[in-house]
Amino acid sequence: MLTRLTRVATWRAIHLGAVLLLVISMPYKSNINSVFLGLVVVIFLFKTPLRQHFSFCFRNKRILAFVFFFLLHVLSVLNSSNLAAATKDVVLKLPFLLLPVSMAAFRWTPSRQKLILNAFIFNILILSVVSFLKTYYKIFNGGLLDFKDVLGYDWAYFAFIMPEAVNVHAPYFSLYIGVALLFICRQLLNNFRSYSWHQKFGWLALLVYFLLFLAVLSSRTAIFATLFTLGIWVSIYLIRRGYTRYLIGIGATLLLILFAFYSNFPYLKKKIENRSGVSTRSYIWQAGNSIVKENILFGVGTGDIKDNLRAAYQKIGFEEGLTHTYNAHNQYLQTAIGLGAIGFIALLLIFFTLIAEALSTQNILLLAFVILFGLCCITESLLSRQHGIILFCFFSSILPIFENVPKITPARFSSSLK
Repeated sequence: MLTRLTRVATWRAIHLGAVLLLVISMPYKSNINSVFLGLVVVIFLFKTPLRQHFSFCFRNKRILAFVFFFLLHVLSVLNSSNLAAATKDVVLKLPFLLLPVSMAAFRWTPSRQKLILNAFIFNILILSVVSFLKTYYKIFNGGLLDFKDVLGYDWAYFAFIMPEAVNVHAPYFSLYIGVALLFICRQLLNNFRSYSWHQKFGWLALLVYFLLFLAVLSSRTAIFATLFTLGIWVSIYLIRRGYTRYLIGIGATLLLILFAFYSNFPYLKKKIENRSGVSTRSYIWQAGNSIVKENILFGVGTGDIKDNLRAAYQKIGFEEGLTHTYNAHNQYLQTAIGLGAIGFIALLLIFFTLIAEALSTQNILLLAFVILFGLCCITESLLSRQHGIILFCFFSSILPIFENVPKITPARFSSSLK
């Protein structure tokens, strides 16, 4: 019996360690992330009764929606002239198959939930501090700026250099900050009364820090989407507890935060007033829509998206798009270009199944995550890079389990890891 208990504890620790490594490596542009994903999948294959588990997966609408979306990308190889690019895209989309299926096999106790979410929060905290310190060193130690001149400096520099300092594209960095804010909000709402004063101060300070960092990055969609999502979450929390009289105060607070961001961060103010990027995206979306209209059902194939966009840019005389080979800068449009109406519906199906599950189980964290990610997809093709794919597939796979362990995780599976 002792040997068996030791074995169980060992596999549990290995699995949790692999998941933690996957979470920690998530925002970094490195192949090590794929290695940790592979490790998680190997543990799943080794310790799970596959026949029973796949039977469970076939009955789970959320998992089926992810698998169907992945299979469409596999089939799209046949519709692509550029087979190398299409095959590369299939490999990139593997998390849509691997994570929902493998994560459902393991039981997520409250202590493991807390560990995973806190690991993500503090990993993003470290990433933001490193990006700030690298930028600080370049500006001040490099002699580009004196402290007395900091308020008059062009803050656009910070918005560009801080993400580059850690090799993370600014919209993705902003999205990761937004997700971390959701997890901090969960901690505060669920545990505020039980926290000591220094715990309350620490979490609130972290909340303010991430909000300020988000403002410095000046990604408008991420800012509005994050504040909108947090507003919905806190409103639901207050309504559930009968504190409806505080709703006006919450709305006023969010508006004050937006106004403070607008007034005190010059680059964000400049982007809003000049509608920076709007004209660029209008050309991109015009080109993308023209491609969709000509390939409405099946799209052009995932391997030929870039070539078709370049041809469309050339047709409308959009030189900037040709120079930078822009993607669709809208995930829904990007999917429609590559996979047509079928792929577009499949993507919406993923969001709808997640929202339906969140509502049916009253899983507000999952609902908030899906709303935040879905809104950010309006101005960025977030599922075109590993940063966005891993983030979405991982948390879309475990957040349903986090808030509803008995219903989502079949008790008979992977008993050795429970």
